[in-house]
Amino acid sequence: MVALFWIQLRALIWKNWIVLSKHWFLNVIRCFILPVAYGAFLATAQIFFNRPNNLGLGQPVLVGNLTDHFDGSAALIWADGTNGTSNPTPQAIIAHITSGFSEKQLNGVRRVDSVSQIPLACPQNFNLRSTCFAAVAFNDIPSPNEGRPINYTIRADAGLAFIDVEKHTSDYELRLFPLQWAIDKAVIELQTGVSPQTPQEWPYTKETNEEQATKTRLSYVRGLRELLVLALFICYIGIAYQLPGAVAGERAGLLTSHMKAMGLLDSARIISWHLSISLPYVPAWVIVALIWRFRIFAKTSVLMILAVHLLLPLSLASWSFFVAAPFGKSPQLAAVISTFLAILFAVLALVFKHAHDVAAFIFTIIFPPGFYIFALRAMAGWENNSHPTNALKGDPDNGLRLLPLLIAALIDVFLWPYLAVLLEHKIFDVPTLTSKRWWQFWKKGNAEASEPINDNVAISVKHLNKTFKTSLFTSKNKITAVADLSLEIPKTGIYVLLGSNGAGKSTSLSIMGGLLGRTGGSVTFAGGVSRPPRGTLGIVPQKNVLFSELTCLQTLRVWHAVKRSDRTDKDEDLEQLLKDCDLGQKIHANADTLSGGQKRKLQLAIGLLGGSSIVLVDECTSGVDPLSRRALWRTLTSFRDDRAIVFTTHFLDEADLLADHIAILAAPGKLVASGSPVTLKRSFGEGYSIVVTFKHGIAEVSSRRELLSNIRTLAPDTHASSHSPSQLSYSLKSKDDGVVQQILQLLDAKKESYGILSYDILGTTIEDIFLGLMNKHDPNQLDPKSKDIEELSKDSLSAIPPLKHKESRDSMRLATGRRVSPFRQAFTIFHKRLLILRRSWLTPLLTVGIAIAGSCIPLVFLTHRAIVCGKPLGNSTSIPLYLPSSPIVPFTFGFSSRTVDAPPGVIRSLGPSANLLRVTDEPDVATFTNYINQNYRNLSVGGVAFDFDRGETLVAWEATSPGLMGLSMLNLASNVLYNRALNQTNGGATTAATIIRADYSLFPPIAAGTLVSLKWLAFFGAVMAVYPAFFALYVSRERRSSVQAMQLSNGLADPIGLWLGHLMFDTIFSVILTTIIVIVFAAASNQFHGLGEFWFVMVLYGITGALFSYCISLAVSSPLAAFAAVAGYQVVMFVLYLAAYLLVLTYAKSSQAASLLVILHFTISIVAPVCSVVRAALVSVNLFSLLCDGNEPVTAKSLGSIHRFGGPILYLFIYSFILLGILVWVDSGSILPRRVRKRRPAATEAVIVNEEEEKKKDDVDAEADAALDSEDLLRVLGVTKAYNGNKVVDDVSLGVSRDTVFALLGPNGAGKTTTFNMIRGDVNPDTGDILIDGISVIRNPRTARLSLGVCPQFTAIDSQLTVREHLIIYGRLKGLIKGPELDESIDVVLKGAALNMYADRLASRLSGGNQRKLALAIALIGNPAVILIDEFSTGIDAKMKRDMWKTLRNVAHGKAVVITTHSMEEASALATRVGILAKRVLAVGTTDSLSARYGTYEVHFTCRTRDEVVKARELMTRIPGSRMADDVATRFEVPIESAEGMSLAQLFHTLSSHGDFTEYTVEKASLESVFLKVIRENDVVEEDSRHRRGTWWRFW
Repeated sequence: MVALFWIQLRALIWKNWIVLSKHWFLNVIRCFILPVAYGAFLATAQIFFNRPNNLGLGQPVLVGNLTDHFDGSAALIWADGTNGTSNPTPQAIIAHITSGFSEKQLNGVRRVDSVSQIPLACPQNFNLRSTCFAAVAFNDIPSPNEGRPINYTIRADAGLAFIDVEKHTSDYELRLFPLQWAIDKAVIELQTGVSPQTPQEWPYTKETNEEQATKTRLSYVRGLRELLVLALFICYIGIAYQLPGAVAGERAGLLTSHMKAMGLLDSARIISWHLSISLPYVPAWVIVALIWRFRIFAKTSVLMILAVHLLLPLSLASWSFFVAAPFGKSPQLAAVISTFLAILFAVLALVFKHAHDVAAFIFTIIFPPGFYIFALRAMAGWENNSHPTNALKGDPDNGLRLLPLLIAALIDVFLWPYLAVLLEHKIFDVPTLTSKRWWQFWKKGNAEASEPINDNVAISVKHLNKTFKTSLFTSKNKITAVADLSLEIPKTGIYVLLGSNGAGKSTSLSIMGGLLGRTGGSVTFAGGVSRPPRGTLGIVPQKNVLFSELTCLQTLRVWHAVKRSDRTDKDEDLEQLLKDCDLGQKIHANADTLSGGQKRKLQLAIGLLGGSSIVLVDECTSGVDPLSRRALWRTLTSFRDDRAIVFTTHFLDEADLLADHIAILAAPGKLVASGSPVTLKRSFGEGYSIVVTFKHGIAEVSSRRELLSNIRTLAPDTHASSHSPSQLSYSLKSKDDGVVQQILQLLDAKKESYGILSYDILGTTIEDIFLGLMNKHDPNQLDPKSKDIEELSKDSLSAIPPLKHKESRDSMRLATGRRVSPFRQAFTIFHKRLLILRRSWLTPLLTVGIAIAGSCIPLVFLTHRAIVCGKPLGNSTSIPLYLPSSPIVPFTFGFSSRTVDAPPGVIRSLGPSANLLRVTDEPDVATFTNYINQNYRNLSVGGVAFDFDRGETLVAWEATSPGLMGLSMLNLASNVLYNRALNQTNGGATTAATIIRADYSLFPPIAAGTLVSLKWLAFFGAVMAVYPAFFALYVSRERRSSVQAMQLSNGLADPIGLWLGHLMFDTIFSVILTTIIVIVFAAASNQFHGLGEFWFVMVLYGITGALFSYCISLAVSSPLAAFAAVAGYQVVMFVLYLAAYLLVLTYAKSSQAASLLVILHFTISIVAPVCSVVRAALVSVNLFSLLCDGNEPVTAKSLGSIHRFGGPILYLFIYSFILLGILVWVDSGSILPRRVRKRRPAATEAVIVNEEEEKKKDDVDAEADAALDSEDLLRVLGVTKAYNGNKVVDDVSLGVSRDTVFALLGPNGAGKTTTFNMIRGDVNPDTGDILIDGISVIRNPRTARLSLGVCPQFTAIDSQLTVREHLIIYGRLKGLIKGPELDESIDVVLKGAALNMYADRLASRLSGGNQRKLALAIALIGNPAVILIDEFSTGIDAKMKRDMWKTLRNVAHGKAVVITTHSMEEASALATRVGILAKRVLAVGTTDSLSARYGTYEVHFTCRTRDEVVKARELMTRIPGSRMADDVATRFEVPIESAEGMSLAQLFHTLSSHGDFTEYTVEKASLESVFLKVIRENDVVEEDSRHRRGTWWRFW
């Protein structure tokens, strides 16, 4: 078992990686580039808005000159706040300062009227920057002898905080130092006449760059204990989205159930998914963890960081298995809900702030996403205290230990996959009839009782019963699928199960295969076991179950590992198996590029793989062309001698040819007949029938009676019936070849007298036996007493008038549809969505719930915010710059807080005020410099040094950001220089010191609360971006399942009705959630304005968002991808939009911010509708004063202006119309007119070398010429279609008149479906035209479709609608009036399609055949003039097919019906005309005319041994012109009444007089034989039916 586990694990990982590699671009982006880029962004985000300072010890430089640093681009504001007695005046000081300014610089100097207006002249942005260089308020400038200090205030941006001690580019050095020195120098010069030299300034910092980085990092770490941790968590969320989607997708595709039935281990499956999806992420996880280790968690060990950041995604991956399990049929919901719950539980852990070890451990076990929140909280506690994380101890801040959390996460990695497997067993696996419960994993359980079976038996089925519950909550209304079925299936040979739809064939096969549980009875396999050993069983399901991204060979390698056992040939030649299955040319072709027949061959190869001794084949040949069908037959028969092949089919000729044993079942799964084909024919057959065709209609009654009497003399039990006005069928009730020979001789002799044109002989077939048994036993069939033909009995000959073909007696009386306005059709689609809502309500509920929760819960961030207009400025405090009285001087007992001066006493010379300053004296500048160099790491203030002899001044200042100490030290130096100048002016006499008491004040910051409000906006914008993505789920699923195509081809003439209907439905939920959100906003907060307008914008956004989602769904391949694309794109655009706002408000000039925000909004809103609703939210809560007009709020009338709510409303209106136009154009081409390209003359053909070929070509050309000028209901005129230069339809012309059934035949890849799609208007031909009732499908597709009913090849049904609801919807789309007209039409169609008993059953619960009948019923309702039926017979049982043929014949009156089919018996039974297509038309004509070209009969011998085949060949050598047919059975073609042939009577004479075969049949060459001859004569082979168009934007 261990070896098997490793084999399967390796193969599955290899398979998953191949799948990933096929989408390499997308996976590289999401598995590596996005996580690494996002992680790197988060690691460096701490310095994005905080420019790091350059700290340390600088060098002295001169204080900058104001003229050099002020360029006039930013305003220099000043105000005169003095009493008018200043000396000098402020004007004089400003004039002195600006004396050297240029004109531009002078223009930048502005005076305001008062000091109070300075803040208004210099408003700041979020980066605390304004458009002002600085501002000066002159408060008092007395004369030196007045005894008052000089007082002025410098005001500047609060954002001036950058320090660079080396390059001297600090903000204060560039702006404030030059301004302050310019003012001080002007005062000194104007009052004293002394011009001091410019001092040098010398910055240094006690803090180093390394210490600064640590402080920044720790600040970021502290933020991680709050909301910021979610940003880091989201970096690892990708695995919780991708993994459950992939796992659920494989289960939804039935791959999981089939692999498990054939031997897949759950352990290998789960671990392979875990490893193969996780490993591509591991490099990104490790890189991100290492980046965060060195950028954020510097103290914690690398191993611990890696442990946390690997356990997080691994535990998320494990947990997502469990979350995804209930959504095994909906991959998109599995992915979305897993992601949503992961974020939700992370948020809950974040709210759980005071969790202790035990609580955090339990929470992590139950909700694994909480692990990371708690783990980072513990690590942040250690990091915040600059300690390495100790996993064994509680962190210093919260007391939370990391080790229990790591253990819990490790447990999660293994626990949740196990729980997921248990849950999957409960939901999906086959229940066994044991006493063990699903959750009792520790119990061994009682094995099911089994009993020995015969050695020659492979499967013994005894008293098998299966019932299905219709409700989870009640056992009433159970449906019985199989009742008391017993079968003995031998170890070799082909065992065929026949039965009608619903007879239990597939159910029985699924029970045998372990795909379905049984209610009662037993299934025992060879050896007396209830389940066969691994590798014994091979399953070929009815629907293809393939890995689309794998090649044929890769597919077999995966299944070879799944079916691996001790008996498996480890070196099995897989390529040879593919060749045996006729896939030799497709060994390395992807499964999704194969044609339908090739996919069935690959599916068969999977079943035969590994030497499976039992192969269950469910309708292997359904939907494949005759060429592929025969290839499958050859494969099956080549394995019949050493395998038990259980085969179900609806093709009775196939059962007759292949079967060694046939079991016929009738509903509900009961056996009504069993035996070999020979036995069944002998037991239930009634002998030969002769079909006589008369020259001029049926003869007189007397002649008819005479012919019947003559035949009865030879075969007394003969009775006659009418097949058509010119045909009678005589059922001889005799199996004697001699009797048949005599009757044929009689017909030859009386040919002229009875006006016999021709006759054909029909032998007993399995079809006759099957239909007879079904009429007798099957309750699901129509009334067995009903008759399709009139019998001519001996007693009725005289009573019944001459036979007339029944024409309209059984015709369906249907109301004819009418043109319907798009709005009525929209209401019909809306009604459909309401019906679906009753059964599928989870997605709408999630939509409303997520939108409301995400919008309303974060309202806590909007509380206590002042509502102001204009400039919401905070308070600003003035700081005295005169150092002795400044509060910025720290106090310590040591020397660090002392001010250094040189020479000694120079500071104390400033008078008593300086005595408050603690000073360290140095003798001169040199020692001062040395002192600073040696002690700068411990000096908190700085100092001043003067060399009065040389006039030099040095100002050393501690440059802790923002640099206030520099201004104070410069002021101190200015005071010393000022007082020395005063002393010099007084002749050297010492006077009382006059102090320059300058102040410094910041421009008032923006009021607190604005940025806090952005937290609410972040949540609101995110949910607004995401919730419309839910609207993409249904429409994407509807499109992918071809329901949209079905609607557009059956009544939905205008796509605008489709999209308006969906929009009306989705708008309901937009209105509901919007109304609730706005009510909550109004009740819970006073922050919102214009709620009426806001409500309107949100409703408009819901409409536009829905249309946007619909458009995105057109470009992606799955509902899951549509949701991810819509949500991801909108979230990214919202983030960019908000980031653009913040960047403008942070870095743009505040004077330009308003206009830039308007430009920004109207630009970015073009690319995503979410921007408009975010703008409305910003306006409503008045963020960034968007609701203001100057300093006043706007009036209610102004709320609708273009700059407020009007802009979003206008954009959303325009956006919605554009998106709706795109949707309509894509589906109809109604916006841009389609062009009809003229038919090009066909290239000259090769010379026709024989008369027969010339005749065939004449038929095709005549058909093309007739179509040009006819008034047929359907005319196809020279259409050609090519993909990437490869022609798939080449110059096809045909016409279908009223009362005609035209069968379009051809192998796979012949262009039939493409031709159908062109007729439907879904595909435009490159050249040619198509007319329906005279209206061009190319030019006017919507009008032409009104006369069209389509039954497509695909089963396009809404799984949540019943049969009746489907017909109601399509009837209303086709214009039937609600009420009696619609109800009666539905009842007629239901009865005609034999669906009346299933009228109220969900369409998804119908059998495959009944789903096909529903598709036909949809096409018929509304009584269209032209009906297209594509592969109708696929999945329909023989009895029901014939009932449906009768229905089709009845409804064909007055209509043109075109069918494509791979069933030649269907074409023969239905078609009045046939066209054989292989890209071009090869042959066209009536069935009789085509058959006449090959006037042969076929003799079919039942040969089970080689000797019997040899004996049959010897016998047929006696018949001139006979040849053995290329077939899997022993068939011989015999020309009748040709130059080299014989008559039918002679043929029977030869067969009866020579040879002793107990079983053979003689029948006319079928249409299938004609088809094969035409195909082979033209060297047509099966081709790929898929032609992909390369699209540049789908390069990934």
